[in-house]
Amino acid sequence: MQIAKRSLPAHLKKKVETLDDIPCIELGLPRDLKGYAKIKHYLKPMKAILDEKGIEMPSIHFPHIPITNDDFYRVASELAVFAISENIDNMTIHPNKCKEDREKNQEISLNFIEKLNKNFPNFYFALETFGGRNRVFTPEEIVKYEFPMVLDTSHLTYDVSTELLKNYNKNIKTIHLSQRDEKKGLHQPIDDFCINVVKTLNRENWNGKIFLEYMPQFQEQVADDIKKLNKVSYLEKGIMLAEKNKLEAAIESFEKADSIETNAMSLYGIGSCVFRGLTLNPNNKNIHYSLDDAIDMLKKAFDLKPTNPEDIYFFLGYAQLGKASALMKKFAEKEAVLSLLDEAKHNLIKSAEIEKSYLDLVDSEIKLANKIAMKLRN
Repeated sequence: MQIAKRSLPAHLKKKVETLDDIPCIELGLPRDLKGYAKIKHYLKPMKAILDEKGIEMPSIHFPHIPITNDDFYRVASELAVFAISENIDNMTIHPNKCKEDREKNQEISLNFIEKLNKNFPNFYFALETFGGRNRVFTPEEIVKYEFPMVLDTSHLTYDVSTELLKNYNKNIKTIHLSQRDEKKGLHQPIDDFCINVVKTLNRENWNGKIFLEYMPQFQEQVADDIKKLNKVSYLEKGIMLAEKNKLEAAIESFEKADSIETNAMSLYGIGSCVFRGLTLNPNNKNIHYSLDDAIDMLKKAFDLKPTNPEDIYFFLGYAQLGKASALMKKFAEKEAVLSLLDEAKHNLIKSAEIEKSYLDLVDSEIKLANKIAMKLRN
């Protein structure tokens, strides 16, 4: 007798092999019962291949079986057992269309969900949002019953999505992110609203998963857009950490953004945080950059069309003043210090010309720089 592990059919294996540039997926299952029955025995080997590739699978998308149907409870139970065995804690479920007897169908669905929650207390059966009134549960009713939610930004108006992000984010387990375009249709590649969703979630310290859900013709764009959103996320997190004076963690976040794509904000973020950190503690062993590194990064940021030149001028001027002071302590050549002081004053003046609120700070520092220069010349 030979015992062997079940292998994947060729068509499923081919699909898995196309995910090399994707760090994380939600496993979408076939829509109907027949399709699910054909592939359910391959779930574990598929998960094993994903694990080998280092691809995370934190969520499962349930088949489109009506949640008012007895099969829903049976299949949901099966999948929850599999998911829990693989350390997956949530499942995306579509509330099916329901034009008549909504109260009765809601009662049936609530009974199934209540039993599932009782049998799997640490697992989340999350309902996806759809617009309109023809679903068993509308977004408003998902909130009313305090169900875990999957927010799909393409199914709702941006105003409704924004309201849910603001007021229900603690119960949102997963987000299906894509652009809603009235002319082109649903599930278009990300737009500015989608980018703002990521920024909002960072500010709220949300800890769920975002999945890009695109129409088939845009699938090749997914990997690049994941990188774009990760960059936005790391930059936003770095800004928040810097505002809280958690400078070492902020530097790490800006570095991650820079590793995806070098940009003005990542260089500014690292450079300004390094300057601030070394000013507070010149011997900080946890900051692996020097003041010279900070100055170089701030200068390079100007080559990348920054949106905040006033801030870069400001910190560059301050960093150059700091370096001038350090050179004086080392008895460096007078001309080198004077030249650095002139650069610092120039940059501080430029920052105040753009941002008037810097004027008082800049004025006092320029007076200090002039005093040092006068002392050197005498």
